Amino acid sequence: MPEALRSRPAAPTASFRPHAARSRALVDVRSPAHGRRLLVQSLLDGTSRIADVPEAAAALGLPADGRYVVVAVSGGAVTERATRRDSVVPPDLVCRWHVGIRVDYGIVLLDGDAHHHAHDDTALDRIAPRGTSHDPAPSAHDHVRTGVGLAVDGLGALDVARRHADVALAASPGSPTARLDDHLPAAMAAASPDLARALAARALGPLLRLRVAERDVLLATLDTWLECDGSAPRAARRLACHRNTVRNRLRRCEQLTGRSLARPADILEIGLALRALRLLRPELDDRHPGATRTLAATRPG
Repeated sequence: MPEALRSRPAAPTASFRPHAARSRALVDVRSPAHGRRLLVQSLLDGTSRIADVPEAAAALGLPADGRYVVVAVSGGAVTERATRRDSVVPPDLVCRWHVGIRVDYGIVLLDGDAHHHAHDDTALDRIAPRGTSHDPAPSAHDHVRTGVGLAVDGLGALDVARRHADVALAASPGSPTARLDDHLPAAMAAASPDLARALAARALGPLLRLRVAERDVLLATLDTWLECDGSAPRAARRLACHRNTVRNRLRRCEQLTGRSLARPADILEIGLALRALRLLRPELDDRHPGATRTLAATRPG
């Protein structure tokens, strides 16, 4: 089995000054690979100190002030994730992988100088290209998922970048590859489950408390209407009903929620609440059985 931390290209390992308990622990590590692993772990989980960043940069062969993105590869066996790792980051980009039990994190260098006034997103766009993000073709590794976060400045911000990658996975649970910048509204709900829960209850609470049959029909109609850009005729075709039936159901939603579907602010709140409802699926299905399954069934493939 390859060493837990894989890197491209190989970089020399720097010595560590024993100026703190954590640094002394790293000095005592006999294996340079294990020492690098501890360094990467501390950067990703946010326990590294600012004073340690230059040492980490030297040990990993990465610029302290570079611009980075973190890629998360989750699910499946170690060998399956290794296959995905080999394909998700172009070979000409510098990447350091931290292999975990359930999730592998790749630290990808996008730009050697984060202080550039204008950043080129070409390198970021080449990681898990959007052309493959929603590929419906079956694969032996369908259960392995990839999350791509947002770019951050400096190695000291890798804990933020790692959270971005995790949120990308949570914001698009049905996608084999999820880029956070493609799912920002859902990411807002995924990043704060408490706020997502409050939003769903505030915007959709009265509707969720209806009898199951009526609730499911109204949720499906509301969600489909939003997916159809507010077009009742298009929603009616997708739902196999008359457009006036769609309009009647939407009016019923307005009466229950106290929101107006002609007011942009209310549409935004309802749309975010519906996304929150999907992301909180296990909890909300316990309280309102079938609600999120109804929403999932109306989503376009």
